[in-house]
Amino acid sequence: MVLVLLLLGGAVGVRAIEPTAPSAPEVIEDELEVLEPMQLLRSGGEERMAELDALVPLERRVAFVDNRLDLLDLADCPPLDDWLRARRGLALEQTVASLVRGDRAEALAALALVMQLARTTEWSPGMFGGSQGAETLGGLLGTWLSG
Repeated sequence: MVLVLLLLGGAVGVRAIEPTAPSAPEVIEDELEVLEPMQLLRSGGEERMAELDALVPLERRVAFVDNRLDLLDLADCPPLDDWLRARRGLALEQTVASLVRGDRAEALAALALVMQLARTTEWSPGMFGGSQGAETLGGLLGTWLSG
């Protein structure tokens, strides 16, 4: 009986404590200065990729611009795995890996490169083999997601 009275007294005491109002969340300015960034990821986004040049820091800008121009020069949709094994493909993978470790603008630039690569190379999800290109592309997207 004494225990019940103590518990009731404790409950009344806790209810008497004045609650504190939570503070308002901090307003974070969006540092991304690209209007309609989803357009960069769609077909035709290569026309706007130059807008990202100014947003990528100088130490990674040269590599980004070189890779962007390499992807624009691709013709005849080469197989993704073959292209990535070449010098330009290896440079693209390194650039994407370094960009995803940066801020939001750099991450958008990396994703725009991966999407442009997907649009300009040949890869197939293939049901009975031949899916290496799709797996490689998925790996690049996985790199972007984990960054």
